[in-house]
Amino acid sequence: MVEKTPFKKNTAVEEMVRNLDEIFREIQSDFLYGVTIKDVVLGASETSIAHKLGSKAQGWIIVDKNANENIWSSSAKDGKFLYLTASGDVTVTIYVW
Repeated sequence: MVEKTPFKKNTAVEEMVRNLDEIFREIQSDFLYGVTIKDVVLGASETSIAHKLGSKAQGWIIVDKNANENIWSSSAKDGKFLYLTASGDVTVTIYVW
C-alpha cells in the first residue's frame, strides 16, 4: 500500500497561477467580444470596413476567403473602421476584436 503524502501549498506557484489566470481573462475578454463581418470584397485599392465595436479594434483575422490572395492593413485602425488591401480580388469573412 502506498502512503499518501500531504499536499504542501506553494504560495509562489499559487500567485503565479492567479496572475496568469488574470492575464488570460483580459486577453480572452477582448477576443470573445469581437464581431464577424461576412462577404467583404477586397482588392488592390484600400477598402474601409466598418467594424461597429464602439472602440478601436485590437486585431483581426481572416476566417475565410474565396481566393489565394494576401491581405494586409493599409492604414491604422480607428474607432470605426479597418482599412484593408489585398493583392487581388477576394471576398473574405473577417473576425474583428
